Amino acid sequence: MEIPCGVGGMRFYGNCSVGAYTYFNGSLRANNAHFGRFCSIAAGAVIGANSHPTDRLSTHPFTIGDRRKFKRNEIYQRLARGDRPADNPVVIGNDVWIGTYAVVLP
Repeated sequence: MEIPCGVGGMRFYGNCSVGAYTYFNGSLRANNAHFGRFCSIAAGAVIGANSHPTDRLSTHPFTIGDRRKFKRNEIYQRLARGDRPADNPVVIGNDVWIGTYAVVLP
């Protein structure tokens, strides 16, 4: 974190960084996100939220990992890839405004 910055009410998960003069107005969540300088982020924003795979048969969780209720099902075994998509970082540039309850996906 570069000083000065305002991070009250923030919940950071994974690898996050915040540039100088960036501030967060209220509670919000950031996962594997990097914020440039002079950013204004409104309350309720979710930055770097996990997304569902769009390159598979379904966006349903049965295609991600080892789900108990599906793992013994023959169809699941044929269709599920088993690997969770990588959490790509979200990079917010300098002087960016993100509005109330915005969701920014990787």
